[in-house]
Amino acid sequence: MRRVLWAFALVLAGTAPTLAACNDDLLTISRWSIKPVDSHMNELSFTVRSSAGKGIRMLDAQLGFTDALGATIGPLEIDRDITIPAGGTFTGKRVWGPFTIERLLKINADDITAYTCVRAVIYDDGSKETFE
Repeated sequence: MRRVLWAFALVLAGTAPTLAACNDDLLTISRWSIKPVDSHMNELSFTVRSSAGKGIRMLDAQLGFTDALGATIGPLEIDRDITIPAGGTFTGKRVWGPFTIERLLKINADDITAYTCVRAVIYDDGSKETFE
């Protein structure tokens, strides 16, 4: 079973999008927290702040975390249909099972850096911006 899970993790790592095609300044994570829901599930709460001069009505983005040694935890897709006012914030919650983010429960929060990756956005005025 461990070999199957390890192989699956390697496949996922090989297909994960790279951060090179991202805007990492448009959204920032202003706060986050994690708590166990039960022995198999964890709830991640997060608030993202927009630096856009226009409101956002749809986006293709993810958030994630890196530890002090550079290992990645996540990434997690942000709901595409969130709305964020110009310069405003959005708070979300996600529930995850094992092998995704549970490491955040164990690590000192001072050793974690949160990041965002925005690949595309549609603003309130209908304009679209893609980051490549």
